[in-house]
Amino acid sequence: MSTKSLSDLRRENAPVEDTLPCGLVILRRRNVPIDELIEQGVIPAPLLAAFMKAREKKDDDGDKQDEQAGMSLLASDEAPETMRMLNAVFRAAVISPEIVDGPVDPDDNERMSISEMYLLGLEDKLHVFTAVLSGVMKYKPFRDGSSESGGAGDSTPTE
Repeated sequence: MSTKSLSDLRRENAPVEDTLPCGLVILRRRNVPIDELIEQGVIPAPLLAAFMKAREKKDDDGDKQDEQAGMSLLASDEAPETMRMLNAVFRAAVISPEIVDGPVDPDDNERMSISEMYLLGLEDKLHVFTAVLSGVMKYKPFRDGSSESGGAGDSTPTE
């Protein structure tokens, strides 16, 4: 295992500028701590597992595959939870414009009210979701016979 300094980790995880399909330029985190969102109950673990399973069924590669998996969940009984998950990940990922709970002046281009997220389409939210999902794709959903109370933290790390 190679060693890294804290500054190396900071550089690897530095925010990136990204352009949404709608044309809005944002500053976002490279990865979102999905495990924390699951722990907080923002993303139900079974829904993330369903997304991972839907993703495995697709033939395409890359972002298109993730978009298709997201769309398949939106066309299922999981649609309301899927939208909550996409919105939660979007909000956790986007640094700028800052997403705030209260009202925002219509001329303020630095902040967006949570109630204004409707201005962004599903394609925009899926774009951010799949961009930050790369860190999650290394984890697979638990299979039959796995401990349900455990998680990635229960396994012994290997070197």
